Amino acid sequence: MKSKFFKSALALTSALSLLGINMFSAVAKNLDTTGLETEYEMLELERTKPGTNLIKNGGFETNKGQYWSTTGDGQITDYPGAAHNSKVCGLLPSFSKNASVYQTLSLEKNKEYKVTAKVLSADAAAQAIVAIKTPNVENLNPAIEQAITFNEAWQYQDLTFTFNSGENSEVALAFIKWTESTENATYKSQIYIDDVTLSQIGTETTPNDEKYEVIWKDEFDGTGAIDNNGLDNSKWGYELGCIRGVEQQHYTKDKENVHVDDGKLVLEVTDRAKESQYKNPRGDRQVIYNSGSVRTHGKQDFLFGRIEVLAKLPEGQATFPAFWTLGSDFTLDGSINGDQGDGWPLSGEIDIMESIGDPNFVYETLHYSDTNKPGYTPGADNGKYAGNGKGSKITTPGVVIDGETYHVFGINWSEGKMEWYIDDQIVRSVDYSDDPAAKAALDRPQYIQLNFATGGNWPGDAGSNLAGQTFKVEYAYYAQNQEQKAAAEKYYANTAALNVKDLSMVEGVVPDLLNEATLTAGSELVDLSEYTIDYSIDNEHMFTTNPDLNDNSQSNDQNQTKVECLIDGAASKEKIAKLAPGEYNIHYSAMHDSKPSVRKTAKLTVVEKPLLPSDMDLEGVIGNKLESIALPEGWGWVNPNMVIDTHTGEYEIIYTKVDFSNPVKVTVRATEKADVDTIAPTEKPSKDNTSVKTGDNALVATFAMLGTISLAGITLLKKKN
Repeated sequence: MKSKFFKSALALTSALSLLGINMFSAVAKNLDTTGLETEYEMLELERTKPGTNLIKNGGFETNKGQYWSTTGDGQITDYPGAAHNSKVCGLLPSFSKNASVYQTLSLEKNKEYKVTAKVLSADAAAQAIVAIKTPNVENLNPAIEQAITFNEAWQYQDLTFTFNSGENSEVALAFIKWTESTENATYKSQIYIDDVTLSQIGTETTPNDEKYEVIWKDEFDGTGAIDNNGLDNSKWGYELGCIRGVEQQHYTKDKENVHVDDGKLVLEVTDRAKESQYKNPRGDRQVIYNSGSVRTHGKQDFLFGRIEVLAKLPEGQATFPAFWTLGSDFTLDGSINGDQGDGWPLSGEIDIMESIGDPNFVYETLHYSDTNKPGYTPGADNGKYAGNGKGSKITTPGVVIDGETYHVFGINWSEGKMEWYIDDQIVRSVDYSDDPAAKAALDRPQYIQLNFATGGNWPGDAGSNLAGQTFKVEYAYYAQNQEQKAAAEKYYANTAALNVKDLSMVEGVVPDLLNEATLTAGSELVDLSEYTIDYSIDNEHMFTTNPDLNDNSQSNDQNQTKVECLIDGAASKEKIAKLAPGEYNIHYSAMHDSKPSVRKTAKLTVVEKPLLPSDMDLEGVIGNKLESIALPEGWGWVNPNMVIDTHTGEYEIIYTKVDFSNPVKVTVRATEKADVDTIAPTEKPSKDNTSVKTGDNALVATFAMLGTISLAGITLLKKKN
């Protein structure tokens, strides 16, 4: 058990780390939380105050322009003497029609901001532009920009630019040179930019989020429905196989890839046996590693609130850990019938944390589609705030556990707004309340996922020595403040809830699984008749780590490298009879014409056909009920109250250890019921009859004796009278 003193705050001082003491720095403040008791206290987030410079590396010195980007002929230069301070600055070079230097950042909507910078032109007649653009450096409508003019050549001068952010929260601050002429001073002159700041103007406001209620948690403490890996299966399921992109790992549920050790979830990369390696189905990269991926799909939904983990990230060439969410109705890359939910990115995706090789630099991204945008094609990640991930260098100390550094990665999610944070520092904020497509995709129930990928188009080829790298998670928490709780309750009041349970059946049966799912209305506003329930069944629990490939080194048979949808709905229920004994997922979906599908997952267990004892001999009595005849363990009468009416008859029994089983006919041989009134008179026993009677003879003798005694009593009574 971790020290309760360990709960105080987040950042460790170096001296205490050297002493091996795990405690948080008092710099970070704890929230007043209620609800579930937690091992760690959630931290109060440090929000940017008015006057704080939002530009990172405004002097361009760190790593020669880290956080800055360019378009056209724009450059980051360390030409001697060019910078206003130190050695590096931005450059819009001479003899260029189109050049820009820019940085993306998050703003609050409808707030006043001020930009300052030092600017220099080789020709005082030249002009440039300072502008607020989209993250892709495209024009806003209306435009937010100001011309830059110069008083004299070769002299740095102060630039000030104030603006209102309007409905824009994800933007780029850009310094631009643009001209269509090759004869003017703007084209011929170089322009330098240095010492950039951007800050909010105004007074500090107090956010309404000091108090949170923890409503879900997993501290990986060995409690719950624990499987062989130590994972609580009531909260988490496994993602298996080679799923997305051109990555180089095969997800397994083997203990070496997913395990809980000392109160931590560990996703670990291991080498994949040479004979089991194969080509990624979507590209040419070889799948050379096994790894782990877990998710709460079908078990726990999340809608508005703070969702966070305390985690230690791996390192190495193209290590690719992620903590993210997808819409709860996501069709799992084909494991669920596409008509029963949404595919990617219509379902929405929130990348809370992604890292590609460097554990000290992470990315935060949104993904979703805008189907109303001109030129939309299915699968397009084209939303207004989609796809432009922001990179954040981790600057907080974190906390040291067992000699390793852990950081908090989380989102603070309210209706129409998302804040990402690392430890107690907000690193990105997006207000998407002005985008209907974003609200439709993101403001809906999501499930969370933790996975450790290797390689891919973004991180590149995986290194050859990644075996043993781990992505460790100390805890996962979900909490809400009152505003977030009210927004979630409003959503759920306008939808239905699915009620399902785990089921079992004997192989060969065709059960009516639809009858096993029911709906509950969130409020009187919901018409349950508008919903249609259906299901898909996949083979996650039966999926093997080593698929039987035709050519172990070259095959890219996608059907054998990912979990399959075996039954795509009740219309195909006859296929259920062909399921081999084992365990399967039933993904129930309640579908609505204008609302996201509601999803819950249950487990279907298929058992082998039970065999009746070969020497089973069932005997009964005519006139008695079938329930009077005992059956072997696990079997019951289909109609136990049926009365036996024949000497030899066939009756149905059923296997009772499962929910679904086909009836089996058995033969019952019955005898007539004994009638006391028809028993023949018995002679008076002789005085020398001293034998002990047993069985039916004893019963007859007893009745005879009672009759003799009664007759003698009556005779004596008559004589007395």
